[in-house]
Amino acid sequence: LDTVVNSKNNFFFRYGQNPFNEYRSIVFGLNNPAEPSGNAPLLRNARSWTMNWTSTLSPRMTFDLRAGLNRWESAGGSLIGMNFDPAQLGFDRALTSQFTRAQFPSIGLGSYQGMGSRPPDFSTYDAYSVQPNFNLVQGRHFMKMGAEARQYRDQTPSAGQAVGAYSFDKTWTRANYSQSDAVSGNELASFLLGYPASAYADRNIDPAFAHKYWAVFFNDDWKITARITLNLGLLCD
Repeated sequence: LDTVVNSKNNFFFRYGQNPFNEYRSIVFGLNNPAEPSGNAPLLRNARSWTMNWTSTLSPRMTFDLRAGLNRWESAGGSLIGMNFDPAQLGFDRALTSQFTRAQFPSIGLGSYQGMGSRPPDFSTYDAYSVQPNFNLVQGRHFMKMGAEARQYRDQTPSAGQAVGAYSFDKTWTRANYSQSDAVSGNELASFLLGYPASAYADRNIDPAFAHKYWAVFFNDDWKITARITLNLGLLCD
C-alpha cells in the first residue's frame, strides 16, 4: 500500500506471509487419540509487517520513520490426542495428577507401530524495530542522523513428554531376561504384560526471553570542493 497523503507526506505499508501448515504422516486417523504423528499439525509460518512515513519538513530537511515486525511461528506435537485422560489406560491417579497436560501418552513398541505423541506446542520468534531518521542539507554539508531500536522476543513453550514416554522391548519376554538372543522375546508381549524397559515424564518450564538493542548515528557528507568530498560518521550502540 502506497499513499500520497499530501504534497509533503507519503506513507507505505506492506504485509507478507509465507504460510505452511499441514497434518503429516497420519497413521491411525484424525479421530484416534492414539495417533502417533508428532506433526499434527506441523506449522512453519513466516510473517512480516513494514511501514514507512516520509515527510518533507522544509526545502532542506526531510524526516523518515520506519517500523516493522518479523515473526516466525512454529508448532508440533499432536492436537489429536489432546485432552485424553491417561487414567483411562489404568494409570494411577497419584501419577496422572502430577502431569502438566492431558494427552494420550507416547508408547514405543520397538519393531511394532508405536502409539501416542507429545502434547502440542506453539512457539513464536519476534523481531520489532523502529528507525527515525533526519536528512538535512546545510550549505556544502549533507547530514544524516537517526536512531534504531529493536526488541527480540523468543517464546518457546514446550511440554515435551508431559504425560510420559514409555518404551517396551524384548527384555522381559525373552528366554533369559539377563541375556539377549536373536530369537526370543517380543515387544508387544512385554507391552501386554505391562513391563516397560524405560519410562519418563517431563515437567518443563515455558520460557520467554526478550533482548533490547538500540543505536544512534550521525553522518556528514562535506563537499569541500567540486572534486573532493569528506565523509564523517559516528555510530553509538
